[in-house]
Amino acid sequence: MPFPVINVIDLSGSPTPLPDLGVTVPASGSIALTPNNKQFEILNDDALLDALEAGNVALEVDGVTLSSTQSSSYLSPDLSSVPALGNFGASSDPGSGDDAVAGYSVGSRWVNTTTGAQFVCVDATASAAVWVGTGVFPSSSTDNAVVRFDGVSGSNLQGSAVSISDTGDVDTSGLYQIGSVRANDGVTAYDAIGGSTFGAGPATLVLDTTSVTSSLFSLASNELTVSVTGRYQVSYSVSLQGTTSSRSQIETWLERDTVEVGGSRGEVYIRNATSGASASAFLVLDVVAGEAFRLRAQRLAGSNVSAQTANGVRLTFVRMT
Repeated sequence: MPFPVINVIDLSGSPTPLPDLGVTVPASGSIALTPNNKQFEILNDDALLDALEAGNVALEVDGVTLSSTQSSSYLSPDLSSVPALGNFGASSDPGSGDDAVAGYSVGSRWVNTTTGAQFVCVDATASAAVWVGTGVFPSSSTDNAVVRFDGVSGSNLQGSAVSISDTGDVDTSGLYQIGSVRANDGVTAYDAIGGSTFGAGPATLVLDTTSVTSSLFSLASNELTVSVTGRYQVSYSVSLQGTTSSRSQIETWLERDTVEVGGSRGEVYIRNATSGASASAFLVLDVVAGEAFRLRAQRLAGSNVSAQTANGVRLTFVRMT
């Protein structure tokens, strides 16, 4: 659409210079502003706006002569009566009364600056306006943090303590859960009393206490039973004390349902009644629900009778997946 033809008509009887436009309106005459001047030049000419406000000139637009007041309104319209397209400084959420009568229309936006909630109008019917939330977003974020919903509206978002790196690594400072079971739940079974002894034959080491209560594990008769199938980090440590002056070489291992677990062997060497030693192992195992684990020990050489150290024999399981 072409810019309208605009002429400036003198009403004062004196020449009116318009220096920004590079023209002078002759006394009792007129001068054409278009097509020689561009729209933004005319709208931003201070001398022309001042002359219009003073009533010294008027405009003729496409052959229609406007009064001085009409001319001022044409170049500098009063926008206060134009319906607002949105409310960006509200302190509350919009309601059904924020409708077409109040100046809103479909597509109008609303921001609750108190909560940060944002809304868009989808129906401006009088007294029945419908606004839909578009979201509440935090003022800042943590790089790589996983976004969570805040509340049940489905539109409000918040950060979290879980992050995913650019290479796909997941990190959390809290516990995470798979189904009804926390994925990194775990327990340590240990001998809280100590003093149990064994000689030459293979012996099952005493485990009588658990560090925490967990539905994943149960301890009975020195065996730790796992109730949920999964992959686990498994570790044990066995501290033994000699009871006589002779020397002994002792091996330790982990059994699953009375069968030795490969890679779990450890060795203890005791010199006399005042010496002690420990063995340990760390494994990653795929475990089937219902499997039971126990620690075993056997004297391979020597004649010393070994005793378990209080709080020194332990078996730990931590679920990975």
